[in-house]
Amino acid sequence: MSRASAIFQLTSRKATWLVFVMTALVVADLTRGVSTAAPRSDGGASNSTRSAAEAGDDVATAVARKLGLGTRKMASALLTRAPAREIRNAVHGGTAKRLLWPVEQGNFVRGFGYVRKVRRELPHLGVDIAARTGTPINAAADGLVAYADDGVKGFGNLLILVHGDGAVTSYAHCNRLLVRVGESVSRGAPVAEVGSTGISKGPHLHFEFRTRGKPRNPMKRFDRPKQEPKAPSLAVAAFVPHYAAL
Repeated sequence: MSRASAIFQLTSRKATWLVFVMTALVVADLTRGVSTAAPRSDGGASNSTRSAAEAGDDVATAVARKLGLGTRKMASALLTRAPAREIRNAVHGGTAKRLLWPVEQGNFVRGFGYVRKVRRELPHLGVDIAARTGTPINAAADGLVAYADDGVKGFGNLLILVHGDGAVTSYAHCNRLLVRVGESVSRGAPVAEVGSTGISKGPHLHFEFRTRGKPRNPMKRFDRPKQEPKAPSLAVAAFVPHYAAL
């Protein structure tokens, strides 16, 4: 083999090796780019979601602070008199002329008025709906969360919504509250869970409806009114034992 041929073959091998190395480097760079781009994309989406949630929290906090919502004083006021005009004006959505049955799978167990079997002189200011602990409670109408805490004696975890026409609905003895003070909620949205907090002997929702600060019987306002039985069924009485004696 001539010297020129040997030099040519050596040069060809070096060129082939150089091309191989450069190709490997390019592929590695492309692979790195793909693997790092995906997390950035996901991270951006997560950050956007977090930003939207944080913005919603900020709005709710600002509304609550501006209107003085969320305090025990506010809860007491809403349970005794009509909401102030600025609170009514802050409500987005419809009125409470028609109400959604707040516990879809709940059983009616006690009605409004002088229905107690003990201490008959005390009126029952709402209706009781029995269901298992953790069962979703839905907003009966569009409204503004004016109170969501456990500071009102006897009610346990209590949620109070103000509606566009000035009506007020209350959801007591909840296991958990799922919304924030100052937040706007839509009819049918999950706002709490059935529980047995406060003065309660079994899991149920105590639901109250008020207009102009006065408690009213809500039964005729429900879209699909539940029949008011004279006494709880045996199944319900067994599920919530204390109702059998009330």
